[in-house]
Amino acid sequence: MGRKSKRFSELLRQRKGWIGLILLVTSSPLAWGGISLCAFLAAITGKKKFLAMGGIIYAISWVQFFLGVYLAGSEGVTKAKNLRKKIFKRKQNE
Repeated sequence: MGRKSKRFSELLRQRKGWIGLILLVTSSPLAWGGISLCAFLAAITGKKKFLAMGGIIYAISWVQFFLGVYLAGSEGVTKAKNLRKKIFKRKQNE
């Protein structure tokens, strides 16, 4: 019984870490994409409700970010930083 519960807790910890990592990586695109889309819609339609929606989406992205930090822990935050650097790496010689 003890071995099975230990394996389950390890699996749960890893799952929490991966969910946290996904939340961390996707929070910034959600924020900037949501703000951009809502600003575009506000400019086209002239309705200020889209600006409010953009602010709400931005606030949700911060909640998502902090939840990701909590779930991923310091190890997950380091992985997220490395992943971000790998994705947005610029060539030095260009």
